[in-house]
Amino acid sequence: MKKILVLVAVCLLGIVFTMNATSAATKTPDGTIEMKLGHGAPAGTFTDQQMVKWKELVEKKTGGKVKIALFPDSQLGSEDAMVQACNLGTIDLVLTDAAYVANFNPAFGVLDFMYMYKDLEGYKRVLKSPIFDELSVEISKASGVIPLAPFLLGPRHLVTVNKLVKGVEDARGLLLRSSPSELSQYFGKTLGGTPTPVPWPETYMALKQGIVQGAECSLECIAAGKWHEVCNYLTLTGHVYTNEVLSISKKTWAMLSPEQQKIFKEGAKEIALWKVGQMSSITKQSLDQLKKENPKLQVIELTPAAMAAYKAKAAEFAKDFKKKYEKNKWGAYYDKVVKLGWQ
Repeated sequence: MKKILVLVAVCLLGIVFTMNATSAATKTPDGTIEMKLGHGAPAGTFTDQQMVKWKELVEKKTGGKVKIALFPDSQLGSEDAMVQACNLGTIDLVLTDAAYVANFNPAFGVLDFMYMYKDLEGYKRVLKSPIFDELSVEISKASGVIPLAPFLLGPRHLVTVNKLVKGVEDARGLLLRSSPSELSQYFGKTLGGTPTPVPWPETYMALKQGIVQGAECSLECIAAGKWHEVCNYLTLTGHVYTNEVLSISKKTWAMLSPEQQKIFKEGAKEIALWKVGQMSSITKQSLDQLKKENPKLQVIELTPAAMAAYKAKAAEFAKDFKKKYEKNKWGAYYDKVVKLGWQ
């Protein structure tokens, strides 16, 4: 009996080893590479639409030799789980919040740090610079994933259930939904609240049941999550230009020819720039939707003094990050992004 159990264990280990040694992508007899891409946004949202555009562009430019199946709405797991699966090579492609990618190297988080960009033009300057590619190399050294491009989800703003927030002091003590990532925790701290980790799909019920009293995300994200149905206040803090990062497993990347790899990267940057061009329209549509679906929603615009207080708080946290992650060159990358973002 013991011999049988040992034999079964050896076989199982062999299966696990084989799974870990290969990519999730498959190659058909005619050489077509089939892969999966997961993200957390519901089907039909702007986020999903940009991935549809990228998939179609890749499939066209590779002559149909690459086929990508999309799995929106967290079908392949939470963002954190998908990033880890991509790191292991069990998911080919993922589009996730940049904060999860920054877990591999904190320097990557400068792209999503607070108040890094003056406006969309500042963001576009950074996107067109070599900074992302430099950070992508750092991530690929530290993990099993290769970031291809950042996709702007939009400026993040604060929504609260029943608390009017006009400045940082008004949010003191409020439990604000965050992801478990360190960077996300600092979004809530910058706003003056207490970060409280809640998975994105559970945020609506957490707000409704009082587990958290507020949350922060882009207007597109707030609309997609229906948070405005239970929140009556929207404060336009614009504290982060949040990025979703398209990443590919190294194992899947190795299956592509150099020409296909070029198509993947250049196509991702092309669609990323397209998304930036759509952002003003997306923001307006999302805000109109929020107001229409919740007529009681109060929209608060910050005074210059209130905005200055938020920026000062973010600047203090930046000093902490520069010191904490000096060996990761966090400060050097921060200074590069701010220089272009506020030029």
